[in-house]
Amino acid sequence: TTRFVCGALSGWAAATVSLPADFIKTRLQKMKPNPDGTVPYKGLFDCISKTVKNEGALALYQGYPTFVIRITPHIMLTWVFMDNYKAFLNSVNM
Repeated sequence: TTRFVCGALSGWAAATVSLPADFIKTRLQKMKPNPDGTVPYKGLFDCISKTVKNEGALALYQGYPTFVIRITPHIMLTWVFMDNYKAFLNSVNM
């Protein structure tokens, strides 16, 4: 039980910390040139500053519930699997 709770908390923390970077990465990947041929963002920091200026800081957390629901179980199960695998290897003296 402790492994599941700790795994879920680490998954939630990872999702919370990584979502803004993932959001900006996706926005940069999906940008299309304007009609005059220029692109909306010049780079990473330009994208962050324009997004925060035009949409607010919380815009970096768009899709947060979905992201947490997707990432948290993955990380939680990874930790549980790794702990059990380590215990198995120790039990067979490996």
